[in-house]
Amino acid sequence: FALAPAPIALSFHGFPGTMAAPFIHYLAADRWTTPPDYAQWYTEKLALVPHTYLINDHRQSRREVLSVPPAGGPTRASLGFA
Repeated sequence: FALAPAPIALSFHGFPGTMAAPFIHYLAADRWTTPPDYAQWYTEKLALVPHTYLINDHRQSRREVLSVPPAGGPTRASLGFA
């Protein structure tokens, strides 16, 4: 995306927070996970999808937050997230 293969770049349904990247222009989100009152903290313009809640499950993409840690890694409980 940094090389701008398209004139407009939109982030959708991956990470509900800002990418803080000047080359991502819009974030498609819902008003529950990305409240419009917080728009000032996003580098993207918010494209709020009406009547929607975009479910986000961090366990699908972040192996280290699963209950079963990688070999030798800390557990959620040892990090205080029991």
